Amino acid sequence: MSLFNSAIAKTLPFVPKIVVGKVSSRYIAGTKLSDATGVIRRLNAGSLMTTIDILGEDIHERAAAEAIAAEWKSVLKEISTQKLNSNISVKPSQMGFRIDPEYCYSNLKKLVEEAKSINSFDGLIFNINAVPIHLLSRKETIAPTL
Repeated sequence: MSLFNSAIAKTLPFVPKIVVGKVSSRYIAGTKLSDATGVIRRLNAGSLMTTIDILGEDIHERAAAEAIAAEWKSVLKEISTQKLNSNISVKPSQMGFRIDPEYCYSNLKKLVEEAKSINSFDGLIFNINAVPIHLLSRKETIAPTL
């Protein structure tokens, strides 16, 4: 991380939330799924594809990872139900990677199975930068993109 990025990361917690909200509002569709789907429909009408991201990473408790996994399943169902041209960006750290890589793998596998069951598999993207190679090179592949 550059010195500038490091300085920003260290001072950001001290910036008033209203300022952060004003700066980030251009990039964040809303705090609820219904907010995001409205923006996605508008962007899709302009022939643009979107990516949904649930903010909040670095999960250290199973209950929090399970809550995020449930949110992702709701997002997948909404994408399918509303026929949105959108994918999702799932971070291993949200799915319990820091708790236990095997636990994370299990959660990701369940999410892929959910996506397959509602025919939203094409909309599933994993941010795999932090996933160790032994989880990606398993004989049992959970996603063609892995």
